[in-house]
Amino acid sequence: MNNRPLTYMSEYPSKLKVLTPSTFLQSLTGYQVNDIDQIENVSLVRSLNYVQSLREKLRMRFKREYLGLLKPPKRRHTNIIKVGDIVLIRNDKTKRLHWPLAKVIEIFPERDGVSR
Repeated sequence: MNNRPLTYMSEYPSKLKVLTPSTFLQSLTGYQVNDIDQIENVSLVRSLNYVQSLREKLRMRFKREYLGLLKPPKRRHTNIIKVGDIVLIRNDKTKRLHWPLAKVIEIFPERDGVSR
């Protein structure tokens, strides 16, 4: 029971070690970490550049593929204001909840014919 994998198995099991509950109960052996002094500086810079370029490519691919699949925002239907309609009077200094209501008595269309 302690040898069951904690997560799904990779397609290439030889590349990764499987984590099981018994792995945490036993002392870990066979894991070697390279000494930082032995790693070449050029290798670190190359790895950093690779990771940064990979991150940028992933970000661009995400923007292009995933965000492109999302539905575009719905355009608001502009309702034509008519005499007798109840409207909100916008005030940027107060919350929308506190905007006063008003009744349209008269309409003054602009030059293009649209009432705003």
